[in-house]
Amino acid sequence: MKKLIIRIIKTRIVSAMLHKILKTRFVQKKRVKRYLRNNNEHKLQIGYGNFPLEGWLNTGIDFWECWNGMYMDAGKPFPLPDNSFDYVFSEHLFEHLTFPQAQNMLKECYRVMKPGAVMRIATPNLRFLLDLYENPEKPIHKAYMEFSVKNLGMPQTPVYVINRFHTSWGHKIVYDMETLSKLLADNGFKNITPCEMSKSEHPALNGIESHFKIFPYEFIHLETMILEVTK
Repeated sequence: MKKLIIRIIKTRIVSAMLHKILKTRFVQKKRVKRYLRNNNEHKLQIGYGNFPLEGWLNTGIDFWECWNGMYMDAGKPFPLPDNSFDYVFSEHLFEHLTFPQAQNMLKECYRVMKPGAVMRIATPNLRFLLDLYENPEKPIHKAYMEFSVKNLGMPQTPVYVINRFHTSWGHKIVYDMETLSKLLADNGFKNITPCEMSKSEHPALNGIESHFKIFPYEFIHLETMILEVTK
């Protein structure tokens, strides 16, 4: 048991050291340069979690995201050159940012995108929570509430489910379509277009959502709004 504990501690120390190295500007610049050189079409995924996309520069902040992709904090200046990406994609990350961080992400996305480039953002829609509150007896809402608070010892009511949604998983701001559209427009984006999950008129953005691989598809579809915009 003692040897196991020592091994775990050593592994964590090594991982922390590697994580620190992977976050350095030297490593970031090297990986960006290699990606841009080896790909004709440049595609950036911000916060890829466990689902990297082939042919994309997959970025994130935790150890495994840095190890298999590249470290990049969406709330800070991107280590990327101006006008260099054809596509940008972010799925269920935007709601984890404070307002200043969200502003930074949009400004930086606009900066690194080529003229005419397309960005796709998937994030929870506040409207679904309001609908859940106003229409709790709808079958899909009843199923969602049961799934949301299962094994937590919480009553299956809209109030508890909504509060859990706002306070769990590191959520900071949950937007509605109108507010997010205005925020995107205020940061220079145009052609703001609502999209269905996994559907896009742009082949590079078609079928790239993956959050439903973690949670049931019908619930992710219920809570998610998707917008595509151009620079």
